[in-house]
Amino acid sequence: MVITMSVTQCGRFSSLSAHVMYRIWLVLCLATLTGCVTLPAGTGLNAPIRIEKAIPRKAWIGKVKIADDSVENKAVVEDSLRGNISTYVQDAGYFLETNNLPGKVADDDLVLDFRFDRYIEKRNTHPAYFPVALITMTFYIWFGRPHFCR
Repeated sequence: MVITMSVTQCGRFSSLSAHVMYRIWLVLCLATLTGCVTLPAGTGLNAPIRIEKAIPRKAWIGKVKIADDSVENKAVVEDSLRGNISTYVQDAGYFLETNNLPGKVADDDLVLDFRFDRYIEKRNTHPAYFPVALITMTFYIWFGRPHFCR
């Protein structure tokens, strides 16, 4: 007498094949790892307040300097802040045109250099962090480790 057992008849979830369970487990593991990624140093500015009429001149975004010596990765933060200030000024429409230095500056163009005496960095968790962590923990409790037939 020969007894055969199909893959779908062993384990906790008899309707799912081992291949499907492996993929589900892999997706859950990768989703769990996304919460462990360290974000690079960066800056975020609030949305700009648009103005009705732009100043009829071209603006150039020059150096951004942070005088506070307690800032880690100061050069990276300054570069990031410069890019965000440039985007902010462009989106607000303060000037006819906004560019970053280096470039050819005309006599009537404005060069905007920024110096910040203090820079405070605030890090917040993503709004979805705790709900996703709870869902991941719930899946782990429900499904446990992967059950494969051998």
